[in-house]
This record gives sequence, C-alpha cells and structure tokens, in this order.
Amino acid sequence: SPAYDPWTIMGLLAGSTRQVEFGPAVTDPHRTHPAVLAQRVATLDQLSRGRFVLGLGSGEAMSLEAFGFDWKERKVGKLKEFM
Repeated sequence: SPAYDPWTIMGLLAGSTRQVEFGPAVTDPHRTHPAVLAQRVATLDQLSRGRFVLGLGSGEAMSLEAFGFDWKERKVGKLKEFM
C-alpha cells in the first residue's frame, strides 16, 4: 500500500474542510528539524484557520529504529530540547 506523507494530506484536509480539527496524532522530534516542524505547524494552522492540533511525543521503536535511532536510549531529553 502507498505510504503517503501525512503533512501533505493534512494540507488537503485544511483546504477541504471547515470545522474538523486535525493533526498528526503524535510526531517525534528525531526526524524533523525544529524549524521545519514549526513552519509546517504554522502553515497548517493558517490554512485551517486554527483547527490544527499538534501532538508531540518522544517516539517509539517502530518509527525510530528504521532511521537508525537506538530505541532503548530514552529520548525524553531530546523532546524537551525540541519543545
């Protein structure tokens, strides 16, 4: 099955809905630079007129190990720095 980029799909949602709040559920600070995420969030918030909701988490094995991150090492410090 295709693996669509969720940020692109959320742009579509922002433009094609008027009342639905939406967001990525949870995103982690390991695969995206803070400035890039801030720009994405600001863009989606503007396009949706404030309906975008951001969830942040420290990440989980399925997403992190595929990118070479050691899941056993706690990433909470990285999350705090990211915020």
